[in-house]
Amino acid sequence: MACVFAACATVRPEGPEGTVQSCFPGLVGEPELDEWVATLRRHEARGWSEAACAEATSGLGRLEAEFGPRARSRAAVGLVAERCGRPDEAEGAYREALLWDPDACFPRVALALASMREGGEGPSGEGRDRAMAALAEAVRRDPTCTLALSHLAALQSQDPALHDEAIANLRRTLAFDADSAQARDQLAVIYLRQSAEAPERLQMAEVVCRQAYRVDPRHAPLFNTWALVAVARGDLSEAVAKLERAVELDPALYEAHMNLGQLTLSQRAYADAERAFTTARRLRPGSYDAAVGLGVALRALGRPAEAERVYREAIARSPERPEAYFDSAVLHHEHLEGTVAQLERAEALLGEFVARATESHRAAREATLRWCAPGARRCRPGRAQNIHDSLVALGERSEEERPPWTR
Repeated sequence: MACVFAACATVRPEGPEGTVQSCFPGLVGEPELDEWVATLRRHEARGWSEAACAEATSGLGRLEAEFGPRARSRAAVGLVAERCGRPDEAEGAYREALLWDPDACFPRVALALASMREGGEGPSGEGRDRAMAALAEAVRRDPTCTLALSHLAALQSQDPALHDEAIANLRRTLAFDADSAQARDQLAVIYLRQSAEAPERLQMAEVVCRQAYRVDPRHAPLFNTWALVAVARGDLSEAVAKLERAVELDPALYEAHMNLGQLTLSQRAYADAERAFTTARRLRPGSYDAAVGLGVALRALGRPAEAERVYREAIARSPERPEAYFDSAVLHHEHLEGTVAQLERAEALLGEFVARATESHRAAREATLRWCAPGARRCRPGRAQNIHDSLVALGERSEEERPPWTR
């Protein structure tokens, strides 16, 4: 189950991208501010270290002391605070920016995304609905706010019923900013998602990726999306090459590391998968999916103790999810010594998996629970029956003592 290539498209509505230029269009060209704006852009590109946070914070303080606060400078204070892990300070600065200019694009987008983080994260989460409403309001106040349009489209793209609206908003974005590689990338993601039911959309996704490449050949998320298009075309070698280019351009691109891990796992390149999932976990220590992927790679590399530790961490983090129970059951069933205790542990873990499996896990659940009558022909016992039969053969139970959850 864990070897299925579950693609991660790079639609990341959790934080504004390209924010410095969006935040400071009116300041660029003012000689006394050019050096400071360049410094902020440098930190945005290279990452926000403790030293970078201190430099930007003090620089903004001097800026506002000399020229007075304004909407864009307050928004910049919010940006720095957000990047430096001070969300309450960031929200306060964004709200102050709107007092100076209620129609300001960037602070409205930032507050919209903050409202999403406060609520649910799924397709129907309250936070997502709040964010979409706030982004729509930002567009109403400033129809040229491409930052709001692109983030609104990113959220809409997660719901197939809203794909047409997302495409319309991305086209509006491109009408105002024809050089937006991010908008073209998101458009390709939507076409890729639609290609499952409309195969001709796959070619459209490929065309849009090529257009985005001509606009910005160093836009890392594009290569992640392009890799998924290659997977859909069945060209796995090209997909690996595109993902490697994505992480070369942006080593912090979590989705690309995850996709690289899943793809190399499916190709049985387990050492490569281990590296990719390890990096993904470093980028997002709380990632359940990265932990499960790493566990599968470690298991295949013959390092069961490490795999078990990672599975335990995943289960402790998200006990309601079924995947780690299944993969840990496989570990105890197939990759250890086959003792009675290990078989019983594998069986218990399978029971936990079955109890939590959803519709998306139906195939794995059915394969687990398949039970063949004695002497049945053309019937392949499922994993639960295989474990049961092993325990019967070891004299630990009778044939009739199968677990209730298998009936």
